[in-house]
Amino acid sequence: MDMPKPGPAQEKLKIFVGEWRGNEKMSPSPWLPDGGARDAKISNKLALGGFAVVQDYAQLDKGKVVYPGHAVLMKNPAADNYQMYWFDMFWPSVFEGVADGDKWVFTSVNPGGQHSRATYDFSSSGAYMFRMEMSEDGKSWKTMMEGSYSKA
Repeated sequence: MDMPKPGPAQEKLKIFVGEWRGNEKMSPSPWLPDGGARDAKISNKLALGGFAVVQDYAQLDKGKVVYPGHAVLMKNPAADNYQMYWFDMFWPSVFEGVADGDKWVFTSVNPGGQHSRATYDFSSSGAYMFRMEMSEDGKSWKTMMEGSYSKA
């Protein structure tokens, strides 16, 4: 049996690859009641022979990591979409997503029933915008965080 080879769907994942630095605007939340600004550094690397991107994320406050995260992004082998497996100190999440041109949108429902939506917009060369939104019902969304990142 021949080993599988990455195809066009995996090629699209390469848009994430690189070392990124950015600024984030946090909306008020239980973790940051007044909201605020944070810095971030993100390292995305190809993995699994080009079938996945592995992400290491660090949100910084005055240079200190205050929120780390880890993700694996890959084409869903059982459907015509992508998956993002997200890990942080709260719980792991599986997001399902689609790529529409330069825009990637992933959604998830956590064990408590809360919906999350992560949007990546790569329409600017060498940069991207990110938005994380939350919803109780999956219809009415509230922005939790917005970020702007450039290749380091």
